[in-house]
Amino acid sequence: KIKRTLKQYKFQKFIDLGCGSGRVIDYFDKNFSEKKFVGIEYFSNQYEDCIKSFNERINIKIIREDFTNFNFIMHNADCYFFNNPFKKDSNIIQMIDKILKYQSIKENILFIFVNFDKKIIDKLDNVKCIQNYYINNNKGFSIYLLNQKKTDE
Repeated sequence: KIKRTLKQYKFQKFIDLGCGSGRVIDYFDKNFSEKKFVGIEYFSNQYEDCIKSFNERINIKIIREDFTNFNFIMHNADCYFFNNPFKKDSNIIQMIDKILKYQSIKENILFIFVNFDKKIIDKLDNVKCIQNYYINNNKGFSIYLLNQKKTDE
């Protein structure tokens, strides 16, 4: 379902914040191989596993860093993937505000949220929900869009 929605919108660079083993990047790279991917992972064991897994793929970069301190301007992404790594719900709103502050010049910025409290995500300002699917309040996904310019394809 997420893949189908992403095909409708232009994006060039996908950032997975808290990429873990790289499973999400691997999946989306197989479906969008012409795109660039950045995985950010704080924990050294998972980071090392990702580096080994993706060392042959030139369109994938893995960075070992705390993404709460990440320099979003440097990578200029237009698609962000979050799989609820936050300890407090209020931190996700602060993170999105930080991204929006640095990325406001893009035509479209996509945000994919997996397994977040839907009520918290619905509080986001300046973005519009374009798809969601939840089996309960904390299990499912939402895709939000900043701006609304679709591709012509």
